[in-house]
Formats: sequence, C-alpha cells, structure tokens
Amino acid sequence: MAMVICGDFEPEKILEEVKKRLIPNEANGEIKRIYPKELETIVKNKVEQKMEVNTPLYVIGIKDKETEQEKQVKKHIALEILLNIIIGQSSGLYKKLYNDMKKTLIIALACVFAAVSAAAYDGNDWPEQSKVVKIKSSADGEIQLARYYATKSRTPKPLVVRLHAWSAHYDAPYRPLFEQLIKEDVNFICPDFRGPNERPEAMCSDLVLSDINDAIDYAIAHGNVDENEIHIIGGSGGGTATVFCYMKLQRKIKTFTAWSSITNILDYYYACKGRPQYDHYCHMIDQATSGVAREGFTPYLDKQEAMRRSPILMDVPVELRKDSKLFLFHGIHDGGTSGDVPFPQTLRFFNKVVSDFDATAQDILFTDTEMLRWMEWQVVGEPFGREKQEVLVKRNYKDKVIVCLIDAGHSMAEGHELDALHGVDPLMPRDPNFFFKID
Repeated sequence: MAMVICGDFEPEKILEEVKKRLIPNEANGEIKRIYPKELETIVKNKVEQKMEVNTPLYVIGIKDKETEQEKQVKKHIALEILLNIIIGQSSGLYKKLYNDMKKTLIIALACVFAAVSAAAYDGNDWPEQSKVVKIKSSADGEIQLARYYATKSRTPKPLVVRLHAWSAHYDAPYRPLFEQLIKEDVNFICPDFRGPNERPEAMCSDLVLSDINDAIDYAIAHGNVDENEIHIIGGSGGGTATVFCYMKLQRKIKTFTAWSSITNILDYYYACKGRPQYDHYCHMIDQATSGVAREGFTPYLDKQEAMRRSPILMDVPVELRKDSKLFLFHGIHDGGTSGDVPFPQTLRFFNKVVSDFDATAQDILFTDTEMLRWMEWQVVGEPFGREKQEVLVKRNYKDKVIVCLIDAGHSMAEGHELDALHGVDPLMPRDPNFFFKID
C-alpha cells in the first residue's frame, strides 16, 4: 500500500493517525533459511569426453571460496601469478599446444585466463553507490545490462558514458574512475552494448550504436542530467566504440575521449595475424564479421564487413559535430614493444576527421614518412622499452580535434580520463605513476 499526503500538516500527527488504523499481525515464528553445506573437495579432477563438435574445447575450473572484500585485490594478483605459471605464454602447456599447432586451444586458454582473473573481483570492485540496471533495446527488444549511478544533486549534472574494452563486458572494474565520479556526484553509465567483440551483434554494429543511445536515454530518464554535458570515454576496444559513436551516433555529445583505439578493423586484423599472443583477436573478428562457429560452419574474415564496420571509413557528421571536441591519445610503443594496436591507427583517424572538416588543412596531417620514423623510434629509440609518459607529439584542428602521441604502450591515464569533462588541456604530466595498462 502507498499513501501520498500533500499540504500543510505535521508529520508526527499523521504517523500517529496511521498507526491507529494498522491491523496488528501476530508473529509467525522465526524464518529459518537452510543452506546446503558445500564440500571443499573437488568432485572430479578431470573429465574427458569425445563428442562431435566443430572445434576442440579446453576448460579449466577452479573451486573457489568467498573472499572478504579487502582481500580481493591481493587474491586477484595471486590468481594472475598462478595462472601465468600454469597456462601463461611462458608455461610448458602453452609451448606444447603452440608446437602442436593447436591454436584453438591457445585461444581457449587466453579466454579462460581473462575470465578467471576478472572473476576474482566477483563484481564487487564497484562502488556500492552504483547499481546494475536493465535496459530494453529499442532495436530488437533484447535486455542490455549496464552499471549506473545517478547524481543526488537537484542541479542537473554531466553524464559520463564509459565504454568497455574489446573483450570485456559492462561490469569490468574501473573503480578509481567511478569513485572519482561519485565523489564529484556526476552521473555515469557503463553499458554492455552486446559484450565482447566476438559475434556479429557486437563490434561497431548498428545494434551497438542503438544500445549506447538507449543507455544515454535511460540515464537521462532516470537521473538529473545536463544534456549539454554528455561525455563519452573509452580505451582500446572502448576507444574504438567511442570513435564509432563520434562518426555515427545521431545526438549531440560535448566530448569524446578515446585511448589506443582500433579505427581500421581490417588493418588491425592483419597486424595481429601471425603474432600468437594476439591471434585470438583475429578469431574474434572472424566471428564478428562472418558469424559464430557452429556445426558445419567455420568463421572466416569477411573483408567487406570488416571495412564497413571500421570508423576510419565512415564520414564525419560535420554539422552534428561542429560544437563537439574529440580527444585522441595513443602510446608510441603500442603495436610494437608493448601492446597490440599500432599507433598509426589513431594518427590516420586524426587525418580522416580533419580532412572531413577541412580539406585544405593539409599542413597538420600526419605523413607516412613521419609515422615510419616514429615506428623506427618505437624499436630503437631511447629509452628502449620504458614508458616515460611524455607527450612526443600533439596536434589539433582548431578546438575540435586534439591528438597526443605519448611515450607509453597500450595504456590510458588513471585519474585523467575526466580531463575533457573538467575542461583541462590534455597535456600529460611527467609522472612515473601516471599510466596503467588496459586489459
């Protein structure tokens, strides 16, 4: 029952009147909840079955116990060390599988490693003020999950839309970022937009665009949002989704901030091909462009589809973006000594966007000669293999598009993802603790 009272009244007297009319209920006794005792022993050490499947499957299961929240980070680190020893790239098992050319098993091991490491957080690495919400897709009716926080302020506040990485979901932990947003009491939402980029519904699809737009609509409908202050940010695959939104999302967004983005999916595919540690990304692109593996069908690279989904091959909606700002960042070591996304992916995207705005602005575009010189520096430059986080190159087209090439790898700046929200000039300070790697 709900009761609504309006007007000039004294709350204490109203509560007394309500209490007089309540019907007393007799106690029905204590409610006992019975939980079966879970044995700590393993039921079976190994299960091996031979069945008709398209590709072999290899799964590792770990019988785990609940962990106190303050011990979860320590446990996460311990699990990463153990998994690296058992199934990491330097393990005997990995070497055996690679030498046997069992690439499908290597892909499975990489996925298990990522899944178990993420599971160590058990979804608890989020500030308790945030919550998981369900959003019905306006495109196909599917339910999309999202992590959401609504400002407590009566004054409209900005909305930050954080887009997850290539192989992640909406619930991937970004605790430092969201703690800062909650501290500033800023609305945020982290949508799932069809999860990892391993099926046709994901990876820069029309459904991805619709899901992100639905998430923004949800945040506006359920929070106090300043619709002139919407900011989209993301790194790696999240950076890819961010620049995809810049090109295709049909609504006004104040800033887009993208780190280490894949802008040409076909080029990225061939950059990963032949490098065992990144070959599973090729398998994901195969599935996203041609379809998920099933009986009688093996996924393959559909080049035309990969090109159709590449943000760099889309047109900038110039009129819609005339008042927006696009911030692009990339580490020079990415794609070389540290990371899987070559930095020219971002520099060429800068060229594309600037050219769409102004075909005469040729003097600020990056040339192939410059990129080749920086690729040489990537390998032989000083200091070799280190990340000093200094800005090596910064260029901008008016105040609309800003790009920074930095002395880093596949990274984004912890504590500085919100520079665009704060109106801070995106110049990187020389702080040795400035960067963290993107998972």
